[in-house]
Amino acid sequence: MSTTPQARAASAEWAKLQSLRAPRMLGGTAVVLAAVSAAAFILSFPVTQGTALDRAPLTDVLTASVLGVDVAAIVLVVFAAWFVGIEFRTGAITEALLRLPRRSAVITAKALVIAAVTVLTAVIAALALTVVAVALAATLTGTSWSEALTAAVSPEHLRLLLGSALMPVVFALLAAFAAFAFGSMAAGVLGALGLIVASMLAGWLPAGAAAVVAPVLPLAAVHTISGAAEAGSTEFLGIVPAVIVLAAWVVLGWVLAAWRLRRRDF
Repeated sequence: MSTTPQARAASAEWAKLQSLRAPRMLGGTAVVLAAVSAAAFILSFPVTQGTALDRAPLTDVLTASVLGVDVAAIVLVVFAAWFVGIEFRTGAITEALLRLPRRSAVITAKALVIAAVTVLTAVIAALALTVVAVALAATLTGTSWSEALTAAVSPEHLRLLLGSALMPVVFALLAAFAAFAFGSMAAGVLGALGLIVASMLAGWLPAGAAAVVAPVLPLAAVHTISGAAEAGSTEFLGIVPAVIVLAAWVVLGWVLAAWRLRRRDF
């Protein structure tokens, strides 16, 4: 049965990914670091929040563990930027482009593979850090395992956990598009991490400026979807606008990458 050029390109990128050791190492590192970071955030709770763990609300302790997803996001940003940038460094991108009439098809194929890998890794990381969080919460807060598990699977916590898992996926895609646009891994990493830092710094701007800048940055949309952004804050958008903002960033990233790659003379 015949397949489309786009499907063949995606299949080739998937086969390429499976033949490399680095993606497996980075994926495993993301999961491990998410779990270890979750433990570190919980154990540091008395210092960061000023409340002893045995007196802290169970939900607050579990919420602290979700920050482990942010650590996994950084690793997956590196993975996405590497998966694109390595081909520019080795010159393999030229061969890939010669096989397809449209250069944008290569971008889409890699983006699909990166999205699949980051979604799977983010979900596994979320499960791993939840196991760690439930174990530590039950041990250190004086609650039972059943109470800790019930809190961990509550709708509010699941929204926070799974909403936060969007962060590695979205920023990994943006890292890949930046790496395509500027032809290097460094550009991909710096571009994605720069957006994360910009989102954090936006909250330090004067109220008027923050109200304009913060809502259009992708991290605000992730925080809105996950429920981390409180209603009335500069990051809060509403679910539908937040989805639109994330989609717009992904589309604009793809357009920039496609435009730059078409203009590139190999």
